Amino acid sequence: MEYIYTLDNVTVSETNVYAVNDIEFVADYFPYGKVLRKYQNGDQERYLTTQHERDEETGLDYRGARYYDSDVARFLSLDPLAGDYPSWSAYNYVLGNPMAFIDPNGKEAVNNTAGWDTDQKLNHLQQITFCSRQLLNSE
Repeated sequence: MEYIYTLDNVTVSETNVYAVNDIEFVADYFPYGKVLRKYQNGDQERYLTTQHERDEETGLDYRGARYYDSDVARFLSLDPLAGDYPSWSAYNYVLGNPMAFIDPNGKEAVNNTAGWDTDQKLNHLQQITFCSRQLLNSE
């Protein structure tokens, strides 16, 4: 059975939470989606931060309306809704705040914190981070 956890812009995919040998892929990310480090025991996960597919050749994420480059934290083409955000660059990602906003379709920033129990989310994220550190340090 496969479990996929997505919290903010952090995604952890594992086959069994309790058996370390069964975990196929774990990655830690910088806030804008660049991979910091990863543990891979099998095929790499196709859908990384915010559940968008990353092209292995270019390293770009396809976000629906345009491509995103996590190395520079910018989209590579103009925002189709740039007129709604006149004070921001038409290439910006999540209005410069990846902790509070997501951009699910490449068109607009959406508040990512509304209705969440922050204490519960942070506790869960700490548990996942502890597990991933154990895996990454065991290599």
